[in-house]
Formats: sequence, structure tokens, C-alpha cells
Amino acid sequence: MSDTNITAIPLEKKLILNEGLTITTKDGMGRVAVAMRDFGTEKFHHAIIREAPSLVWSDRDFGQFLLAFKRADSDAQKTILDMYHPPLSTPHVVELGTLASALAYLRVYQDVAFIHKLLAIAATNGHQYYGEPIAAADGDLRQHEMLRSSEAPKTALFLFGSKIAHSCQPNLSYTSKTQDGALEYKVIRPIATGDLTQCKCPDCGVQDGMERKEEAFIHRLEHLTPRRAEEPLRPLQDLVEDAALQLSPSHHVTIKALDMLARLGASKAENLDVQQRFMGIMGGLRMNPHGLSTTELRKIAAEAGLRAVVASECVAAGCHGCYSKSFQAGKELILPHDSVYEVGIKIFHVSVDLIVIPEAIRPCYSSKIVERYLPIMRGHFGDDDLDIQLIEDKLVTVTPKESIASGVTQATPRKNNQKTRRSTKKKKNKKGRR
Repeated sequence: MSDTNITAIPLEKKLILNEGLTITTKDGMGRVAVAMRDFGTEKFHHAIIREAPSLVWSDRDFGQFLLAFKRADSDAQKTILDMYHPPLSTPHVVELGTLASALAYLRVYQDVAFIHKLLAIAATNGHQYYGEPIAAADGDLRQHEMLRSSEAPKTALFLFGSKIAHSCQPNLSYTSKTQDGALEYKVIRPIATGDLTQCKCPDCGVQDGMERKEEAFIHRLEHLTPRRAEEPLRPLQDLVEDAALQLSPSHHVTIKALDMLARLGASKAENLDVQQRFMGIMGGLRMNPHGLSTTELRKIAAEAGLRAVVASECVAAGCHGCYSKSFQAGKELILPHDSVYEVGIKIFHVSVDLIVIPEAIRPCYSSKIVERYLPIMRGHFGDDDLDIQLIEDKLVTVTPKESIASGVTQATPRKNNQKTRRSTKKKKNKKGRR
């Protein structure tokens, strides 16, 4: 197909609404949709593109997809063939070659290489579709009515929508759960004139490598969770480090694994404490079946909890985990992001673990993090909460001189306050991991 024929394809044919996007060519990307105007916060969650589908088929029924493509008009066929897809030699696209060979027996098309290309296009550009009957574009309701009556999930291709790029940090969301079945793109982040428009990768038949990795880690997490007191934590610790390396330090799977490690480490320490008291062994020195003392278990729990807290700050700031190098090197932690109110209860439980860990072996960055979250913990539990007072007295070690230098106003710790020497046993009544 020549460039002349490609540029003649009417991408706007199925558009119902376009409030300011145009198609242009960018080096290395081909033809993409960019903004012709600014879309600020006043346009958040406002639809700027509405489009009727060009092809609709039952999810994963690629035979039906081939029939729909064959029945489409020549302009639609040309546009679909112009849609981006990964090279057919890409490992996860190669897998579609076997399906293409099988579909050739249906005699819709018999060229296996051509079918392979169509399958790659459908898998890359297909949108999950919840369409209602379409009355806007060309009056042909039969296909949409038939598919709507089926309970099977559907997939659709959109001519203009195929030029909206995919990104892990999209500026548009999309949905086809609309009255007329049109696909709507809505603004979710500010877009400046000339900006590339991007949506989240669609839920299609072929997953990219990152999605596969994520699924593998979720499966591994579900099957490696220690469920009994005697089961070791090491497999879960290894999973945390692998997820941080292969996904990202602030990936939601990494944070979930860190939360689980913090919860289970603390739970095992508490169980071991109970066993030791029951057996009359004091001081937390008796080893559990896997060679870890209660102090070591609580240190594992506290370190995992602190990492989860700071990773959550990275997520809130749209960062990919800048904290990780400091943690790995054991260096003084630089905290470039704001604290996050939602993790206030999490840091409370981390603080409870830190209190019973000897100061000499606490993570060097723990006091700094706990100090930042004292106002938030007070917001959750009140200014006069005895547990929070104890956490401040035991963990926040900033001297008046250091406070002035860092610009932090910090009261002198209440060393002799009898109330603050009470235990934190009521933590079990606070909402959280306990």
C-alpha cells in the first residue's frame, strides 16, 4: 500500500465527536493523535472523542473477526491494515502464527501470513467492548444488536482510536459503557497543545512482557505466602527483591509483597514471643525452627514496612521508586516526596515493631520516616494517644540543634512521662495489620 493511499483513508468516518485532536506523523511512531488545543483541569473526565466501532466480534473468536474484516468496506480495511502491530517475529506474536494456520482452514482467507498480520493488529489494537446498538454511523444495527444479545464479552476496533498511543501514564481514559455504544475518550491529566494523546494499554488477546511478568509475580505471591508459623520467610523476601528488580521498586505487586512480609514477620515474632513466655524462656533469645529470633523477625517486618511506606510515596508522586538505591546501600535516606495520609496506620504498626528493636540495629533511616509521619499518626489516633507519645519518645531522636538545622520544630522528648512508658498492647484494637 502506497503512502498516497494511506493518507487518503478517512479516519474520521466513524467519529461522532472530536473536540480538538488531529492525526499527525511522528518519527519512530508513525501516525498518532495529538492535541490541537489545551485541555486543562476544567476538562477532566470530559469526553473529547466519541467514535463508533469499525469492527466488533466476540472476544477471542478470531474466525468471527476475519469474517467481520472481510465484510468491511475497502476504506475500513485499508485503515485496519495500516494499524500498528509488533513485528510478527516478536515472541508473543509468533504464537499467533499457529492460530493463523488453523484459521486458514475456514477459507475466509487462506494466506497464513496475511491472517497472522490481521491477528497481530486485532491483538494490539482491540478494545474491550460493551456496546449498545449503534444508530449514529451508517444505520446498520444488525451486527451490534446480535452481539449485544450475547453474554459473551466483545472486542472492537476503532479507526481514529487506533492512533491514540498506549502508555503506563495515560492522559486519556476510555470506555464503551455508553448509551449508544460509542467509545469515549476522557481527559484524566492536563494536555497541552501538541501533546501526544495516550491511553492505558487495552485489554487485548496478547499481553505484553510486563503484563506477563506481573501475572507471574502475582501467581508466585499467592503460592509462596507462608501460612503456618513454622514456614520460612525467605521465599517471600526473595520475591520482594525480584519484583523490585523486574517490575519496579514502587510497583503495586512489590508493595503488596512488602506489606505481606511486614505483616507476617511481625505475626511470627508475636507467636514466638507467646511460645517463649509459655515455656518460661525470657529475653527473646530462643531461636525459632528457622534460626530467627523475635528481634530479627521484627527487624525484617519493620524494614519491609518502611520500604512499603516510602514506595507508596513514590506511587503518589508518579515516581518509579527513587528510594530503592538508598535502601539497598543502607545509606541515609533522602525523601523527596510528600508523606501520604493513607499510610499513617501502616507506619504506626511499623513503629510498634521498631520500638522493641534495639536502637543499635534499627534501620538508620527509621527515625527520619517516623518523625515525618507523627502528625499523620496523630491525625488518625488523636493528639493525646499514649501509643503515639511512646513512639515519639522512643523513636524520634532529633536533637534541638538538628531540628533547627533541618527546619523542623521538634519538642524535647518526654523522657520522664509515666504515661508514655505504658505498653502499646492496645495496638490490636487499632485498625491495621494486627
